[in-house]
Amino acid sequence: MKVTLMRENGGATTMRTLDADLQMKAMMHETKAQPVSNLRMSIRYASPDSQLEGVEKLSKIIPAAAFRKTPNGMQMTEYNGVVQIEVNHLANQVEVNLVKQEASELSQTFAAFMGSGAHSVKIWIRFTRPDNSLPTTREEAEIFQAHAYRKAVSLYQPVLSYPIELKNPTLEQFCRQTYDPELYYNPQSTVVYLRQPLEMPAETTYKETVQAESSPFKRLIPGYDSFDTLSALFEVALNKAYQSLSELQPSLHTHSDEDLKPLLVQLARNCFLAGIPEEETTRWAIAHFYTKKKEFLVRQTVQNVYTNAKGFGKKSPLSPEQELGLRTEEFMQRRYEFRYNTITAVTEYRERNTFCFYFRPISSRIRNSIAINARLEGLNLWDRDVIRYLDSDRIPIFNPIEDYLFSLDVRWDGRDRIRELANRVPCNNPHWPDLFYH
Repeated sequence: MKVTLMRENGGATTMRTLDADLQMKAMMHETKAQPVSNLRMSIRYASPDSQLEGVEKLSKIIPAAAFRKTPNGMQMTEYNGVVQIEVNHLANQVEVNLVKQEASELSQTFAAFMGSGAHSVKIWIRFTRPDNSLPTTREEAEIFQAHAYRKAVSLYQPVLSYPIELKNPTLEQFCRQTYDPELYYNPQSTVVYLRQPLEMPAETTYKETVQAESSPFKRLIPGYDSFDTLSALFEVALNKAYQSLSELQPSLHTHSDEDLKPLLVQLARNCFLAGIPEEETTRWAIAHFYTKKKEFLVRQTVQNVYTNAKGFGKKSPLSPEQELGLRTEEFMQRRYEFRYNTITAVTEYRERNTFCFYFRPISSRIRNSIAINARLEGLNLWDRDVIRYLDSDRIPIFNPIEDYLFSLDVRWDGRDRIRELANRVPCNNPHWPDLFYH
């Protein structure tokens, strides 16, 4: 079995095939230049949105098929039946080794190795038809690969401690050349049998179980980071304390120590009912009202309220409208990806954590499905609310032309194409091509 290696070199793409055994041996050793180790070192000091030049120096490894380069592009010469699944965003070497160990315990694992960035694991699984044959045409291979990928995900996800990141299972799916002296390789792995499908798999409906959050403040505003959640809940509790005391004591002077005492008591009671931990309430109250010199007074007041009060986390300080808005935002971002196509003037979507890899236009059928899914999760969301959300600035703008242009390789290969284009226009002016450079 041969895999395909691709590499970008000065704007030109080189391609070659290599036996899988030799490729595995190559990944167990690193060249003298140490490109993988240098990349891993640069990742430690890189910002999340930065582009690392060292990545382009590493070859792309395509395990699914052997390709050759032709004037019309890449042409498949042989299909291997190898599916690659990826476990990405691992924290450290311990998690990487754990995933490799779990994958090696399955007899179907052909190979499992650490990715070039040292925070992922690539797992290869072999598939074939029941008669040990493989598709010979590209169309059959693409259909077979798509179904095999789903089979591999359903087989491996239950035994892995970390989620598999779903990728579009094209024949050109690749990983970068890596270095893993402890990679797992089993050329005698069990081959998974799969009948030849007749068509591409249908996109499945997304289903998930919404588990109850044990932390009250995270349950009230799901999807928020702890700091932002506490800040939002505290400010709402403080606002309610101001309102309740201003109704009882219109002449309340909030900058007076004597008048701040009842305000602090009411604030602590609201925070208790909201489910904000005592220490967090104390810290936020000190930051709002007092200096460090009066920290003892604040702590004692909050502690006394928390000691005598009952019903911790039973009452949200948010209004029903606020809670519905925040929960709607969390539901939409967790279940779907949206974008507004400025060319077609249509909002497009795709479901997260599914085999839906392409954005599709939103129809009334989809809007109704979103509303039903929201109500199944306990959200009092109707179709008009979904329409209002989808037609708002919550949806990011997407321009296909700009996206394509920005994705192009901006490095110039040295060929003057402007003069070639200008010379295609008949003109008696001998300086015509030069006019484009002024």
